[in-house]
Amino acid sequence: MKKINILIIHPYNEPIDGTGATVARLISNIDPNKYTFSVIAPGEGYFTQKMRELNVEKIYTYPISVIKRTYSPFLIIKYFLNFRKSVNVIKQIIVNDSIDLVISNTSQVLFGGVASKELKIPHITHFHEISFAKPKIIGRLITNFISNNSDIMVVVTEYIKKLMIEFVPEANFKIRVVHNGIDISKFTNNLDVQSFRTEFNLNTTNIAVGTIGRICNRKGQLLFIKAAIEVLKESKNCIFFIIGEPTSKKELKYFRNLNSLIKKYNISDNIVFVKTRSDIQNVLAGLDIIVISSLQEAFPNVSLEAMALQKPLIAFNIGGIYEQIDNGVNGLLVKPQDVNALKDSIIQLANNKEKMKNMGINGKTKVMKSFLIANTTNNLTQIWDELVK
Repeated sequence: MKKINILIIHPYNEPIDGTGATVARLISNIDPNKYTFSVIAPGEGYFTQKMRELNVEKIYTYPISVIKRTYSPFLIIKYFLNFRKSVNVIKQIIVNDSIDLVISNTSQVLFGGVASKELKIPHITHFHEISFAKPKIIGRLITNFISNNSDIMVVVTEYIKKLMIEFVPEANFKIRVVHNGIDISKFTNNLDVQSFRTEFNLNTTNIAVGTIGRICNRKGQLLFIKAAIEVLKESKNCIFFIIGEPTSKKELKYFRNLNSLIKKYNISDNIVFVKTRSDIQNVLAGLDIIVISSLQEAFPNVSLEAMALQKPLIAFNIGGIYEQIDNGVNGLLVKPQDVNALKDSIIQLANNKEKMKNMGINGKTKVMKSFLIANTTNNLTQIWDELVK
């Protein structure tokens, strides 16, 4: 049987989380006897390094034309000046590597569909994010453009599907919902449950509350700290962990502002910054409560990882998080950006270990039923095989 050659276009090279981690999990769980992968990214970095670790044979780097989350006139001009060059680069890879299917990973990649269409190669856009949807006029333009240049649009949540249909109703028949999944074995085998708690001198009475993700405004660490300030007025046994790092000057400024707030309230003993870790399973195992304090999310991977380790979740009810968390069953959903509600939810769980335990068990059950990597790969490969006949 001839292998199916797939080109994945990835828009950034930041630490291997979010969409990059999703690609890595997918490739590592796909049958190598049936599919081979080529990947292209804007430059060398975390993503390309991970692809080499997974023995991806053909890895390309090129300053491809990627839509930024800020629509400044300079960036828009730069984007369009580079667009045609990016199309031609992709066309050359398609020809040289005998590519059968192109996957544009996120809505930030528009040129992949154009290149594929010009060469009559099947194309999929895989939506992992909801940033394309604001402002609405941009969301409508992007959705329409991608729909016209994609055979299938895969989205990770029903929430994204609903947004896209609101923008372009006729795109409905092209949209397929495929939830992200995790490799459960990585959260059950070779775990060091105590290492994290020992590292930070946590005792049995401490409740470790953590939030995980790149340090930036979108991830909402400021709201997490504000909630922590209120919690600590009532409960000194909570220790708050912020796991992640800033990756740009703007994010570094945000990080410094967070530190200034902590110093202002003299709570540095109870709020700990931890750099991005490779042993995230052990980190999650050492935490008691996981908080998603983001301002914007689609379908965060860390929620699934926490559920796999039987950790209760508290999250702002944004994006597709309601598809992960059944309120009151495996976690608590909170009104977006409501610091007092977030504080109350943390205290509610911190004061009820039995409730934390039961929510954790329910979370593990939901992951096993709905969010395993095997489900994700089966659903995606069915789509791939449908397009490449």
